[in-house]
Amino acid sequence: MDKLSMVAHELKFWAGFVKTERFLDGWCGNKPTPELHKEVEEFIQEYATTHGKTMALDVGSGVVSILNGVHSDVDVVATDLLGEFYEVIFDYEQVKLNPPIAVGGEQLSTILLPEERYDVVHCSNALDHCQDPKEVLWQMAACCKRGGYVIIQGFENEGEAERYQGFHQWNITLPDTELYVQGHEDEYYLVAPNLTPYLYLTKEIQNGKRWYIWIANKL
Repeated sequence: MDKLSMVAHELKFWAGFVKTERFLDGWCGNKPTPELHKEVEEFIQEYATTHGKTMALDVGSGVVSILNGVHSDVDVVATDLLGEFYEVIFDYEQVKLNPPIAVGGEQLSTILLPEERYDVVHCSNALDHCQDPKEVLWQMAACCKRGGYVIIQGFENEGEAERYQGFHQWNITLPDTELYVQGHEDEYYLVAPNLTPYLYLTKEIQNGKRWYIWIANKL
């Protein structure tokens, strides 16, 4: 599938989803969405309760960030490569939210200056969409403060499950303490020298599909 077809595939999904009650009630309010996994929700809430004002960067957020409403002391900056397209299919003024900054995960630190600004850098079910997962992880780490946390979560083996349609071009698993990435011609452990795994788990959530959660501390 070429890039234009991938974009069209993704926009078609969101154009339908943003009209649903599930999206409008669950994602656009001032309380945590029920679709944010409890382990991540409680981790961020505990961080904000302990540290106070918390800057969170959501990478590959989609139309709006799943972190919206997670805690009153958490300020969320959303980014997504298709940010400008989302402004066409969704009325942000109506829900009083800002559209995501239109930047891909591979270019985060070149746009979001200064580096090491964010307490939490998060990516949910989007790492398999990118061209270079390793570069995205390194960019996420570059944006994270020392002592802060990088959080990556998503479905395992999403490329295979989606038959590599749209942006789903990678299979990501969590076999031990590090994420493992498999593509059509490449596979490797996803590591960055300044990140130390802090919490890592997988769980079955629906019809045998498994969800991974990986949280790492930036030293």
